[in-house]
Amino acid sequence: LLEWLDQSINIPEEAAKIINAQLLGEIPRISKEENPLSYVNDQPFSPITDAYRSFRNNLEFMDLGKSIKTILVTSPGVSEGKTTVSMNLALSLAKSNKRVILIDADFYQSTIKQKFSLQKETGLSDLLQSSRDSISQHLVSLFNGQIYLLPAGKTPANPSELLSSVATEKIFETLKNAADVVIIDGPPFITSDAISLSTKVDAVLIVISPGRSRRDILRTAYAQLNRAKAKVVGFVMNGSNQRSSYYSYYHKPKSLPSVPKIGKQT
Repeated sequence: LLEWLDQSINIPEEAAKIINAQLLGEIPRISKEENPLSYVNDQPFSPITDAYRSFRNNLEFMDLGKSIKTILVTSPGVSEGKTTVSMNLALSLAKSNKRVILIDADFYQSTIKQKFSLQKETGLSDLLQSSRDSISQHLVSLFNGQIYLLPAGKTPANPSELLSSVATEKIFETLKNAADVVIIDGPPFITSDAISLSTKVDAVLIVISPGRSRRDILRTAYAQLNRAKAKVVGFVMNGSNQRSSYYSYYHKPKSLPSVPKIGKQT
């Protein structure tokens, strides 16, 4: 009865059964003391960075950068790590010599702007409301030009209508020609904006947080994605304890056994 009442997703098999998609990566939990948005750049030899490399490789096997050039990263609910996954995936792709543009399309809670203390107040919302602005004047270089960010800009009065407009398609098409991969950090499925964006991209990636993401919300979101005929490329488990344990064991330095002396020393 307790298991039936508990709607949280704890293992990948639960999510795979609901959305009929494959697991593309398991990212270990990042400690609160570190900046999660720059982990791949700051900790190149860590097990978490290696997990992102594996995640990146799985996406590349699915033709990322060719038939899939725009990918929406979203989650069933809030605080499930979609922005962390978006930023570190973008960095991992950039380190494999890909030109990456990251779009902050979450008009409600832009953690990217807060974490990087962006001075630029304009971004995607301004482009959607003005045909005179060029995209390049709103782009921000991050990590010494490894990736370029299109900030969200100020929150508009009608975000869902703007994101479902033809202007959004034109912006995405322009950026596809300027980059190898365009990653859109979108809002969670509790808003209608995520569904609007899902119809404008080549693929949708869902971020699941073990113990936090809910089965009922994910089931409803997947039904909406099906009605919108969006392509769900797969999902990633963000904050996995199981993967963290065996990754840490592998990466932990081990002392070599002593070698017995054989014969006389010369």
